[in-house]
Amino acid sequence: MEDVKCKKIKAIYTKQNEEFEKPVKCTFNIDDQIKVSISQNTKTRLLVITSNKKKSFNKLYEYITKIERLLMIFDGQFFFLEKIEFFDYEEKFKDRIRSYEIDILRTRLDYYKSGDFCKNSKIIDFEKILSKELYIKWDKLLKELDVVHQLFLYMVSDNKLTIDIKCAFLIELCESLVEILNQYYRDFPSLKPGKKGTTLNDCINAVITKYGTDIFEKELNFNINKVIEIMVCSRVKIMHIKRNKTKILNGEESLIYCIKIMLLYRKIILILLGLDKEDYENFIYRIVKKIDIYEGIQQRFINKIK
Repeated sequence: MEDVKCKKIKAIYTKQNEEFEKPVKCTFNIDDQIKVSISQNTKTRLLVITSNKKKSFNKLYEYITKIERLLMIFDGQFFFLEKIEFFDYEEKFKDRIRSYEIDILRTRLDYYKSGDFCKNSKIIDFEKILSKELYIKWDKLLKELDVVHQLFLYMVSDNKLTIDIKCAFLIELCESLVEILNQYYRDFPSLKPGKKGTTLNDCINAVITKYGTDIFEKELNFNINKVIEIMVCSRVKIMHIKRNKTKILNGEESLIYCIKIMLLYRKIILILLGLDKEDYENFIYRIVKKIDIYEGIQQRFINKIK
């Protein structure tokens, strides 16, 4: 079958029953052929990929999905894809193009529907930092993260998994974070996840004390070792039969630590992309302050483990 080619894709996103924060616009070139434009008003966000030469529609759509996943790191959530359209194609492909547009909406992966706890967790303004250089770094990092990032997205999506299972797998991602940080910066040369002598406890401790002091400030001021011990027990409980009574995170506590680990993961991605902390630290500070007082959950947890 002949490959369908086009020169332009337009994706329209909404927050469904909510509005976007403010009108913004951002434009950059990925290379001498591909231009990216993102414009947003209070009702919709428009992402447009334009090529000066006809390319496979799959190739152009791949740019869309990569930018969607980068924007999710910034926004903390995916927004609803209301409509997608292809332009500048040969008339003979019209029916196939219309079929592709319908199929893309119908077969979107489950992780494109973010969980409720992801809402209102933006940590950076995309319009201030998106560029060709940033996209190239993201493309490379996405390949290196591979299934790790897929797992992260599924664990913060709106799926049928209970919050304690989501939290357990997010906790385990600290091992993967140690691996990627060692690959980039050699931050933890003595830690080798998956090898004898390196525990999940070691990895969580290393990542939090190096990169998460702002997110886990309350825990560090209390007893971070005790908190990490409970996080590890919560992860172990998912994969093993419980033989004795150990303290683990309950449902509401798992919710708090899903949000905190999600923040930590996203912050580390921004660091790996070389972004300045001045661009995101105030956003993270405000989110953490809200989490730490949310319905008194954090204080009850600390009182429970004293």
